[in-house]
Amino acid sequence: DKEDEVVQSRIFSDDEEEELHEDEMLKPATYLPDQRVFAKDGEGVYEATVLRVALRPSKKNPKQTHEWNYYVHYLGWNSRWDKWLVESDLLGDTPEARALAEVERQKVKEAEKERKAKKEEKERIKLERKIKRQQALAAKKEAAEKAKEEAL
Repeated sequence: DKEDEVVQSRIFSDDEEEELHEDEMLKPATYLPDQRVFAKDGEGVYEATVLRVALRPSKKNPKQTHEWNYYVHYLGWNSRWDKWLVESDLLGDTPEARALAEVERQKVKEAEKERKAKKEEKERIKLERKIKRQQALAAKKEAAEKAKEEAL
């Protein structure tokens, strides 16, 4: 999937890029490689670093034939989550963006805490059931031995 996206990217010559800027009033890329940004992903906002910038055919903006795309790495995440995003999915490194990311971090922390509590509860119930089964088996075995003794 990522390979396909990279193949679709095109490096434009300076003349071609200048022509695109003139024809479509395309502004220069807002973000540059190695720049820290905050990337929207679903409902969350995560701290990321721009790895690559590419001018690609526009998928979302019908008024433009090309738009800037940014290949980002989410900080603290495995590189398999790296992906191409359009500029509207990025926020600059501002106090507001940092605050949004912090709220998201807290949500993730709370969700993880809840998931862990549910897992522990499941394990506790599973263990209780196992103990009850063992007790029932032991009681059955004891009753069988008692019946055997009484038969003698």
